[in-house]
Amino acid sequence: MSRRTSAAEPAGWGGLRAALDGWDVLIVLSALMTFAGLALTFSVGIALVVMGVLGMLAGVAGARGAELASVMPSGRRGD
Repeated sequence: MSRRTSAAEPAGWGGLRAALDGWDVLIVLSALMTFAGLALTFSVGIALVVMGVLGMLAGVAGARGAELASVMPSGRRGD
């Protein structure tokens, strides 16, 4: 994945964009959902914890898949 920086971007924007790039956002939001579920009532809390854990697992799996896809050659002919 190539990252191009524009001259119009404010200083430090590239670092913020890199920090919020891709699957990290899903993992962080899922972790926050999990912690919120632990603080809420039992039935709502269980649902949020389950969704948060599933979201974190999906984020980690997606990030690993994206990383693997970037280093693996594509299966298409002529590439």
